Amino acid sequence: EPTTVFSDLWIDFSGEETGAMSTQMNVGRYDAEGNTLVGLGFTAEGEPLLVRLDLEHTDDGASITDYEVLDKASAYYVHIYDGYVYYNRDWAGICRVPLNGGDVEVLIPHDGDYLQVRDGYLWFCNEEYRFCRADLNGKNEEVVLDKEVYFPYLLDDEWLLYQDDADGETQHLRHLPSGEDARVSDEILYNTYIWGTDLYAAMQSEDGQYL
Repeated sequence: EPTTVFSDLWIDFSGEETGAMSTQMNVGRYDAEGNTLVGLGFTAEGEPLLVRLDLEHTDDGASITDYEVLDKASAYYVHIYDGYVYYNRDWAGICRVPLNGGDVEVLIPHDGDYLQVRDGYLWFCNEEYRFCRADLNGKNEEVVLDKEVYFPYLLDDEWLLYQDDADGETQHLRHLPSGEDARVSDEILYNTYIWGTDLYAAMQSEDGQYL
């Protein structure tokens, strides 16, 4: 058989990597770094906020030592990266705000779904659900995968797992440097995540239930 990039593929996720992927697949409401937790909060009236919680861990659990409101908006796909919090703001654009608080900066003025921040770049789907990459300041936006995709997730700096809309919404794995691409499931999968070397996902039955 001819050798392909898939011949040497080996994915073995740690517990931390599994947790990050699971959070991302559930719209990424929270992210943590050390004793800092950033994510969804609410006002007394029930309005959504993006908040930072400073935590102290003890034998009895964790307690909040300080908090700060970073943005008065609903945030999705929240990521702490290099002193900033990056997030999708109300499904209307990608923003960032300093982790210690400050002005909110709009980086991508249109919806950027499935935002990931890694390797010094923003990775997301644009309004046409083409998989894109941009600099951390939102500049130099470019299409990386020019077809309609959903639930993309970068496993590392080379491999992308995603749902291919044109191929019956099946799960695909793509090697970004070479462009080699393969279907990994004939079923429509939701909330996929990797635990160790295994892929787990939800499926929808004929009566609409998720299994």
